[in-house]
Amino acid sequence: MKSRAQKILFTSIVAVIAAALLCCAFILLRYNDFWRYARDTGLSPREAVRLYGFPSEKTEWLLSLSNAAYDEDWDRLDRLTQEDRHSETGSCFRNLAKAMKGQLSASLMDYYAPFERALFIPVGEKSPRLLIAQSGEVWYQLGEMTMAEHSAILGLIFSEKQSGRRFLRRLGEINHIWGDEKAARKYFSLTGKGSSLRGEQLVHKRSLLPSEDVIHHGSDYRSALKALVDANPGNRAAYEYLLCLDLLCKDLDSFIEDFDPAMPVTRLYQEAGLIWMASGEDHSEETLARFRIEEGVLEEFAQFSSMFGKAPFERIRERFGNTYWFYFKYAVRNEKN
Repeated sequence: MKSRAQKILFTSIVAVIAAALLCCAFILLRYNDFWRYARDTGLSPREAVRLYGFPSEKTEWLLSLSNAAYDEDWDRLDRLTQEDRHSETGSCFRNLAKAMKGQLSASLMDYYAPFERALFIPVGEKSPRLLIAQSGEVWYQLGEMTMAEHSAILGLIFSEKQSGRRFLRRLGEINHIWGDEKAARKYFSLTGKGSSLRGEQLVHKRSLLPSEDVIHHGSDYRSALKALVDANPGNRAAYEYLLCLDLLCKDLDSFIEDFDPAMPVTRLYQEAGLIWMASGEDHSEETLARFRIEEGVLEEFAQFSSMFGKAPFERIRERFGNTYWFYFKYAVRNEKN
């Protein structure tokens, strides 16, 4: 009798242990991006859970965005942000993916657009560690290495024992792009790997660098973007970010100043050009030609103008919700912004 009871107890204990192991394996597999981000940024599993909470669908999604951006896997990042979750971080990474695929201005109004936060992750004294560490991804891709370096250093400081290999590697790449090989080797030696930038890729990254240092506040995105565009007019991504920043902030005067008729003109720019023309007295054929405004866009703007202030809001949103005209007239900053 005693032997049977012991067997039952032993079997129960084995079953519980097996279930626990299966549960752990499930969590590790299901939340792979969570654990990978923790590993890459110098956090132990315990520290990661303490900082970000127990893995969940939300944190897994947020960290998968960071991993995809770091890997420069723009197709994956695009797929991850197909669903509009009305997340500022989601919008920022989604627009980065679109910019790297040459589609930023063509798709800007199709997604949640919380003003400048649709393009940049702000960094301040109250910013969460997770967002601070991710804020440099956009700047690194655009060529503003000082801002990217600042983010990597802060990420390293906040990592456990200041040993996050992702941040060390990013600092190595930044110094490699700058041409400071001594500093680059120092960072790469700490990660055990050399630079991933070779040949044309390195030449391209160096071509994006601003030609002179510009002192600006961390939130003065426009000055940083203008320095990048002035240094390399062919930096299409920085140019698109500059114009989209102007439009998201509803700064049409800056948009007109920054707009280059020689560059490709998307529908977004045509729509903004029509608002600028409507607010002034310049309705000339020359100005229409400058923005290369298509006849269909002009006709739709006339329809929007006739409905604005007269038709019900829901009807206008249904018809023009993905246009810049709708954004310009109705988008308002919330308290967080």
